Amino acid sequence: MTESLTDLLDRRGWILADGCLRTALAARGVARAEPLALCTATHPEELRAAHAAFVAAGTDLILTNSHDANAARLRMAGAEARMAELNHAAAAIARSVAGPALVGGRIGPTGEVYGPLGPEARARLVAQFEGQVAALRAGGADLIWAEGFAALPEFEALSEAVGRAGMDWCGTICFDSSGRSLLGLTPAALAARIEHLPHPPLAYGASGGPGPSDLIASVLGFAAAGCERPRIARGNSAVPRNPRDPASCAGTPETMATFARLALDAGARLIGGACGTLPAHIAAMRAALEHHTPGPRPLPEQIAAQLGPFSAEED
Repeated sequence: MTESLTDLLDRRGWILADGCLRTALAARGVARAEPLALCTATHPEELRAAHAAFVAAGTDLILTNSHDANAARLRMAGAEARMAELNHAAAAIARSVAGPALVGGRIGPTGEVYGPLGPEARARLVAQFEGQVAALRAGGADLIWAEGFAALPEFEALSEAVGRAGMDWCGTICFDSSGRSLLGLTPAALAARIEHLPHPPLAYGASGGPGPSDLIASVLGFAAAGCERPRIARGNSAVPRNPRDPASCAGTPETMATFARLALDAGARLIGGACGTLPAHIAAMRAALEHHTPGPRPLPEQIAAQLGPFSAEED
C-alpha cells in the first residue's frame, strides 16, 4: 500500500517530486509542438518510460501528464470530448510504474479566468474541475496536484472541486521576477488566503518561474508570511535560454542539487524540478537531500552566489 503524503512527511520530513515531463518526452523523441495532453494517447510507451525513469532516479511523487488536460485547454486542440479519457489514462500510466511512489493527478489553469467570478461562472468552473478530478482519481491518482496557477478564483474553484471529491491536494502558483503571479498575487497574499479556501491544501508553494534563485525567494516569502502548512518548491533547472520557451532550461544536476538544499533550508518540504529537469537532475537532488542537514534560511546574497543572479538583476 502506498504511504500517504502526510505520513511520509511525518516520517522523513521532506518529499522529492519528479521533474519535467515535457523535457523528458522531448529527450525520447516526442516533438515539443505536439499538445502535451494528447501525448498520453499518441505516445503512451514513451510517457510510461519517462515516469519510470523518474521513479528509478528516486522520486517519491510522480505527476500525471494532465496539466493541460482540462476542457478549456483541450478545446483549443479540438479534443474537449476526450477530457475524461485522457485524464484517466494519464493517471493509469503513472500508477502502472509508480510502485511505492505517490501519484499526483496534475491539474493546471484553464487560462480563461482573469478576475473575480460570478456565481454561475464559478459553478461552471467547479464542475469542469470536478470532471477532471474524478477521471484522475478513477485512473489511480493518490492526490491532486494543482500547478502553475495565476488567478486565485481558479485556485479557489479547484479547491472546492477537490473537496467535493474528498481528496487531498497540493497547490502551486507561478511567480515572476517581481515576486508576483501573472495577475499580481504575492507569496504573502497567497499564504494569507490559504486557510480561507473551501478545502485547504495539504501543502502549497511555487513552481516554475524565471529561474531557481527566484523560486527560492518565493519560498522565503511564504515562510515570512507565517503559514504553517508544508511548502512546495518546484523550480526550473535554470533560467530559460529562450524566454519564449520555458523548457529551454539547461541547468546541471549539480545546480539542482544546490537548489534542493537551499529549498530545504528555506523551509520547503516538497521539493522537485520543473522545466528542464530530467531524471539525472532528480537523482542528484535525491542524493543532496539525503545527505543534507537543514541550516538557517539563506540570505539573498547566498542564493545568488550559489544559484546565480535573480532574473531581475539581469534585466
